[in-house]
This record gives sequence, structure tokens and C-alpha cells, in this order.
Amino acid sequence: MKLSEAIRLGAMLKPQGREHLRRDNRTCAFGAAFDAVGELANSVIGERSFMVMARALWPIVDNEVKCPITGTTRHLGSMILSLNDEDEWTREQIADWVATIEAQQDATSLDTPQIQEPVRA
Repeated sequence: MKLSEAIRLGAMLKPQGREHLRRDNRTCAFGAAFDAVGELANSVIGERSFMVMARALWPIVDNEVKCPITGTTRHLGSMILSLNDEDEWTREQIADWVATIEAQQDATSLDTPQIQEPVRA
């Protein structure tokens, strides 16, 4: 499941929260994504460990992206946290924006020729 899809699906499960993956039955954008894939309980064991899990589930979080507000460049994971907590975007807005990043990555991967190993008998 793509990160944007997980955020969108998780946003339907609980109200939005800020500053924490899960608190008082609310989730931030990442909390919603983890909830959608059944990993919310595992992701909140350590405040820092959630990014390790996010990278494993959605490697795109390490991509450098431009902020849709300021144009500054940061990692997608950091940008999602900022849009949720500081800029107070809805999770649906964040999911829509993340989907544009995923589409760019998909388009780039289509343009890059894939080298295939020869089939050995």
C-alpha cells in the first residue's frame, strides 16, 4: 500500500491529532498510516523508532522533497510531520500532496531503464 493511500485510509479510522502518533484516540498523518496497515501499536513503542518502521514500510519517506509552502527542501518524512503539526494540514491534504510525490517517483522509475539479468537454463 502506498503511503498516501495508508494516510487516507487511516484518516477514516480516528480523528486527527497533532504532535503524537496516537493520543486520546487521535492520530497524526503517520499514525493514521500505521493504523491503516495494522502497525500503530508497534510504531509507538519508541518515539524515535517510528521513522525506522516508516522507512521499512515506505522508503519514499527518505526522498528529498520541496515544501509545498516554503519551497525549502527536506526529507518527505520530516515534511509530513511539519505539515501535520505546524501547518495544521488535514491528513487528506497531506495524502493528496504525498500522492503527487509518489506519482513523480513512479514516472521517474518508468523513465529509468531496468537492467534484467539473463535467464539461465
